[in-house]
Order: sequence, then C-alpha cells, then structure tokens
Amino acid sequence: MVVELWSDGSLVSSGRADLVRNDAAGRSGFEFREGGPFDIGKFESGALRVVAKSGDASFALDVWAGVKTRLERAQRERFAAKGRLVALIGKQRSGTTAIGKLVASHPGAFYAGEIFHSVRGPQDDLEYRKYLTVPEVNFFAWRERLFGRFPSLSYPSHHNQKAIWQEYIDFLMSRSPIRMVVLDIKFLHHMNTIWHDPHDPPHILALLKESGALLLHITRDDYFAQAASAIRAAYLKKYHALAKEAANSVPVKLDPYELERLMAENERTVIYLHELLKRYSLKVELEYSECLQNDRLSDQARQAISSAILIPEFSPGIAETKKLTREPIGALTPNAEEILSYFRGRKYENQVRAGLSTLS
Repeated sequence: MVVELWSDGSLVSSGRADLVRNDAAGRSGFEFREGGPFDIGKFESGALRVVAKSGDASFALDVWAGVKTRLERAQRERFAAKGRLVALIGKQRSGTTAIGKLVASHPGAFYAGEIFHSVRGPQDDLEYRKYLTVPEVNFFAWRERLFGRFPSLSYPSHHNQKAIWQEYIDFLMSRSPIRMVVLDIKFLHHMNTIWHDPHDPPHILALLKESGALLLHITRDDYFAQAASAIRAAYLKKYHALAKEAANSVPVKLDPYELERLMAENERTVIYLHELLKRYSLKVELEYSECLQNDRLSDQARQAISSAILIPEFSPGIAETKKLTREPIGALTPNAEEILSYFRGRKYENQVRAGLSTLS
C-alpha cells in the first residue's frame, strides 16, 4: 500500500507501509519503518495528513485513524500532566456560565469564572456579585497587582504576554487541590501582542494551546432565545439567577430591530469561532440545549468532557444557576404581535415564531 503521512511539509513515519511516492509534488520515495522516529506528541491533528497513492484507500484511512487516536491520547495525557485547564469559549447568553460552573463542580476543581470581565470587583460596581465576578482571580485585577511589582511587563511583547499568562495560570492552578481550573472566555483579543495583525488568530489561542488547555466551545442553535435573553438581561440589569431564586416573570418589550441584529451577530460568531477553532484539536464542541438535563450535565456532555479530561470518574454536581426566564417567552413579551409582523418573510421567522410560543 502506497501511503504518506505528512506534517507541516515534512514526511514522518508511523508503522509499516509500502513505498511512498508523490511525483506531482516532486517528492521522492520513502518507506515507513516499524517503530520509526515519530514522536506523536509533537504534532497537532490539524497539521497531519495521510495521502493514499495506490492500493486499498481504506488502509490509508485505517492508518490515519490509528495516528489520530494516538495523537489525541498523547495530547490528553500532556493536558492531565500539566494540570487540567478547561476554557469555555462562546458568545454571551450561550450558557457558558451554567455549563462552566457544572464542570467545575467536580470535587477539587476551581471555577475562575469570566476572567476578562470588565467588572473587576467592588471598585467598578458595588453590586459586582450579580456578574458572578470573583475579584481575587479577575485577570485585570490580578494583572494590576503584577504590574505593581513588575512594571516592565506592561509592554505587550510576545515574551511578556506569554510570561504574564503562564504566571496567571500557575496562580489559578494553586487554588485547586487537583490542579483543575475552569475559566470562561467571551472575548478573545485581550492577550494580543503589540504587533498583532488584524487577520491573525487571537493570541490567546496560542497561549491556551501552550498551556495544554481543553477548549469547550459552547454554541446555541436557538438564536432567538439567545437574543431575547440578552435584551431581557440588559433591561432588568440581571444576568444570572441562582437556582434557589424565584423565576423572573417581568414583562419586557423586545425591539424587533435589535432582535434581528443580535440574532445575525450570534450566527456570525458561531461560524467565526467554528472556523477559528478547526485547527485546535484538543476541544469539545457542545450545543447548549443538549448539555443540560434536570439541572445537571446531560450524559452526552458529561461523557464527552470526561473522555477529554481523562477523568473516568468525572462527577459534576447540580447547577447553581438557572435560566432567568422559565416561562413561555411569548407570555412575557407584550409586543409579540409586533415582532411576528416584523419577521414575517424574513430570515429568522421560523425561529421567532417557535420562540414566542416555547420556553426561552
């Protein structure tokens, strides 16, 4: 069987195969050798490819499947050895807080929350607790203290940003007896370097990769529910509800123009993040509605995360937060007819119609 295994323009070996040749690309023949010098831990699956030139193509797929399995296992072992850093990535009102707190409810794990939140603590808002901000670990508050000791780190060079991030992660890891930290990242630009090109991926992704982080990309297919939730939260100035709190039943008018803008923005963000994270192999992508079941992580979500973090006995608890609105959104939207009329014949009409008659 003629098959190639390439990584970033270089041919690497993995097991026994026939002579490899690709004249079209000007590459000479090469023979895989059993137990050859192939360190699977060095490579990302997104940078590897198997090319079949002749023979049974299914064999090439078997080779690729075996390599990919070994690769992912090696990455997860490095992840567990370094300390389990779990970063939730997603748009506002996509459920990252509820899911993050559930993941961090595993015994010994530490929940750092939305580390880049603009409200650092009481110095920014006396009611900071409503944002679930943890002042001791808010990144900006922590970095201020760091700059007080090392002012030169305020220059955002590549070296300094890397040093700051590593110091911060070490600080967070010290708060978990099992060295498992869960954090929430809504905006990805905060760790960019001084020469960051607008077309480059956010530098935080490179830092997360170097930290061996597992990314949990949380999406929400129901763009209407997500947009309506954002408008209601901003109007009520309440962004999270604890499980013990009563449901919020305050009627709120929803501006149809703002709804449409937010729905389009939510859709664009999901597409952007999906493309951005394609080459990040240590990740789990979960849809919000499939993650929760009776105030716990669903079996599907729990098993996916358990496998990724190499904790077979992963045992998250019960959700501490619940939806702000637990009634049919239509009953709490006085201008429902206006909204239906506006969206008639428009892109999101079906979602809006369904959303105004179901739970949001």
